[in-house]
Amino acid sequence: MKKIAIVFLILVIGALIFSLNRKNVPAASVVSNDGFLGEKGKTVQAEGDKILIDENEVNDGNLHAFNYYSTKAGKNLYFFIIKAPDGTYRAAANACEVCFGAKKGFTQVGDLIKCENCGTTYTKDQIAVIKGGCNPRPISRNVSVLNSRLVISPTDIEAIANLF
Repeated sequence: MKKIAIVFLILVIGALIFSLNRKNVPAASVVSNDGFLGEKGKTVQAEGDKILIDENEVNDGNLHAFNYYSTKAGKNLYFFIIKAPDGTYRAAANACEVCFGAKKGFTQVGDLIKCENCGTTYTKDQIAVIKGGCNPRPISRNVSVLNSRLVISPTDIEAIANLF
């Protein structure tokens, strides 16, 4: 009986220490443990009512993944930005209406964007255009650029919260 009590006491103390150490966990640590299996990308934070991303980080025409912790939604939201062939910056959820439950997201394969769950592919000019089905859910078809920084509203990102 004493051995059971000692083991129980050790477990309680261990759980207490673990919970005390988790109170100030940075968002990047939370990201790695939320079940999303796709490209988590760079963590961004709102500056007032804007999320700002340096244009130099995303102007190469490739998919760039990001994550934003929404206090309103109480979770990480994953999205990506890509510069389309027409020169506009497109922002879309790193999930779609059909495959979001698999939590795999999208990747770039050559010049195509591919759903990592079902394998459907899209050209860059299709991103953030079509809503529904296995399409990355649009956030913005034409992200504004101000002083060489892309400007996205946290409210626009929070609109994709149900996918995560």
